[in-house]
Amino acid sequence: MKSDQVAQLVRQRFKESTLPEPEIPVDDAARIQEHFGCVLPEGFAEMRALIGIYRIEGDHLPAEEVIATFESESAINPQWEGDFLPFYAIGNGDYLCFRRSECPHSGVYFVPHDEPRITKLHASFDEYLHDREWFY
Repeated sequence: MKSDQVAQLVRQRFKESTLPEPEIPVDDAARIQEHFGCVLPEGFAEMRALIGIYRIEGDHLPAEEVIATFESESAINPQWEGDFLPFYAIGNGDYLCFRRSECPHSGVYFVPHDEPRITKLHASFDEYLHDREWFY
């Protein structure tokens, strides 16, 4: 999904923020890509740049938290296999993730902290952005 398409989708779905909310730094996606040595799905950086400008709900992890969560979960949770990049915290220890081995065409995965079953929720990040149950 191209940056103008991401912006159009966000404008249609979300209201502009009137409160100063923490924004994810402009270079956030680039920092994640550099740290992990992979290219993230198209549209990811563009969506994250709109957090704070629009009222995009949820716990979208900034780069520092993506890196820290990856390192801590990889150390204690064998199902992570060093392949899952968390970008969204569900709030109970579960995450939405990309797979490094699939980037830049990774699907979106639900990776729970307390059960071995990993679920591919969306075939692509584009599909995730269009799903109102997950991206709201």
